[in-house]
Amino acid sequence: MTDAIATAGLTKRWGKAYGIKDLTLEVPVGSVFGFLGANGAGKTTTIRMLLGLTKPTAGRCWILGKEVPGGRQSVSRQIGASLENPGFYPGMSAYDNLRVLAWTARDYEAASRIDDLLLLLGLAKRAADKVGTFSFGMRQRLALAAALLHDPKVLILDEPAKGLDPEGVHDVRRVIEERKAEGTTVFLSSHLLSEIERVCDAVAVVHRGAVIAQGSLSALQGEGEVVVVVDDSEAATSFLQARSWSVRRDNLALRVGGATAREVAAALAAQGIVPHELRTEARRLEDVFLELTRDEPDSREP
Repeated sequence: MTDAIATAGLTKRWGKAYGIKDLTLEVPVGSVFGFLGANGAGKTTTIRMLLGLTKPTAGRCWILGKEVPGGRQSVSRQIGASLENPGFYPGMSAYDNLRVLAWTARDYEAASRIDDLLLLLGLAKRAADKVGTFSFGMRQRLALAAALLHDPKVLILDEPAKGLDPEGVHDVRRVIEERKAEGTTVFLSSHLLSEIERVCDAVAVVHRGAVIAQGSLSALQGEGEVVVVVDDSEAATSFLQARSWSVRRDNLALRVGGATAREVAAALAAQGIVPHELRTEARRLEDVFLELTRDEPDSREP
């Protein structure tokens, strides 16, 4: 088995409206896979189908080689999931909520992990407090602890850092990196593109219910841009654009696309322009995402 998660033609339709259409994904075992899209693009619908919470209209999906929903029960303990707006018993403590989840699944070894998980997610001091007193961010932390409860081989996370402060975002990143080092496959849906850029090996971009790009992060970002800082940026911009290279301003720097650093350096030297700084940077994932999901003006709804 090379793919921890796979789908083929996965489709969810309500009447004439599509939540997701003809989705085909391949998520390699042991990878951190980013699933990107704007609100309403179909990310949560896809995750619910992967977990067997929503039945697809068409297509198929597999987790750990078992087709969902039919074969999911046999691998249910090997799948951990954290969804948006997690539900817990508000009148029970954080510790007891996790203990109920362990006992309900008849995974009695999981109960021995609860203290360590609460410590890992920064909830040890609130372990005995009722979840009804928790902030949204604290419930997000508890949801991640619940997802890790059975020591899963596949971790499916839907906006795990939503509502978290910078320390909480750092903790989520640390958990993902640690699980990746242990060989866990992580399927991550997030609006925090900078975090996706830090932790993911591969991504898929979904737009209006369809995947419009999929592959390794490096392939999606392409060859990158040449960043150059010069005294006369206007003159340099005009000259570089005349070479049919794309040039855009970024504060004091110019970002040049379609050329190598060597080519830009040679072109500037020919004009007697000496740059203060010249380097190559990978394109930011945010720029790639916006470029891919930008609709043509005449295709937007009025």
